Amino acid sequence: MTNGRVNPSQRLEDQGIAGAGHVYYNLNEPALVEAALKRGEGTLGQGGAFLVSTGKHTGRSPKDKFVVRTPSVEDSIWWDNNAPMTPEAFDRLHADMLAHMKGRDFFVQDLYAGADPEHRLDVRMVTELAWHGLFIRHLLRRPERSELDDFIPEFTIVNCPSFRLATAMSPRALSLATPDSSGCRAPERPRSRPIPRARSLATTSMAGRTRAPSTSRAAATPRRSTSRPRPSRRSTRRRIASPRSSRTWSSIPRRWNWISTTTA
Repeated sequence: MTNGRVNPSQRLEDQGIAGAGHVYYNLNEPALVEAALKRGEGTLGQGGAFLVSTGKHTGRSPKDKFVVRTPSVEDSIWWDNNAPMTPEAFDRLHADMLAHMKGRDFFVQDLYAGADPEHRLDVRMVTELAWHGLFIRHLLRRPERSELDDFIPEFTIVNCPSFRLATAMSPRALSLATPDSSGCRAPERPRSRPIPRARSLATTSMAGRTRAPSTSRAAATPRRSTSRPRPSRRSTRRRIASPRSSRTWSSIPRRWNWISTTTA
């Protein structure tokens, strides 16, 4: 069932996400807070702030982020620092998540990543939790209500924290697990975030991991130049603290001299 304002040609079922329960499109902040309270996602604090607990995962998990390795991004991703995923593995993961989403309620936000119409991305965020929709409305730019009628998402992100690889994968997929058929790490560490060009999946209830794509259209860490190694700040501070020779000082880049001496 569709609720809210949305481009009638760009509903979830038009994107291949069929069979969901109630789908709430572009609810504003009061409506999202009310829905989150009814669903028991959090409580109201002093002054009306909405308070939530993110659970046991409160930090970043870089080893659980995956980039789909396709010819279009093969030469623009720093693969030493980004875990690759095959398109076939992503398709299996995507299919399992779509099966898990059937009959469940979702909140959809159509937003802009960037202010300049020429360079911004039109982003659709699909969240299982109402307060995640509230979070992303504060992170990205909100279109005018009239603009939603013609909004066409360029980049769709699906966030479904209840999805678990070990329970959602088909028996055949589990039998081929190496460590699992989705290409992620292991079923007991099910958090995953594959990032192809126009779709992304996230399975964590921590809103800080629900991030929009860069307006530069680069979805992963760019390739870093290896022409000159960068010294660690710790080793630099240790050497500056006891400069026993001019050689020690001259071997330290100038940019670190100012930072270290002013913080000592």
